[in-house]
Amino acid sequence: MDAARFDHDCLNPGCCTFVGRTLRSDVYVTRSGGLIMRDGNDGPDYRSYSTMAIARMVAARCPEGFHAVQLADAHLSRSSAP
Repeated sequence: MDAARFDHDCLNPGCCTFVGRTLRSDVYVTRSGGLIMRDGNDGPDYRSYSTMAIARMVAARCPEGFHAVQLADAHLSRSSAP
């Protein structure tokens, strides 16, 4: 897996797990079940969805979001495998 391109300034260490990159974004899943798409190094350069269900609704209309959800789903299925 490629490394993240942008600084992720989460104040809660261990809260977010990097799961991959889309064409534009670094993608993270959160411990609480959300999705973050980081698009730059400045603080507000990100999109955040509090649940995967919300991220999936956005992904239905956004190719970048669709790819991010695919990365998150692949990570979640690997981490929940026995």
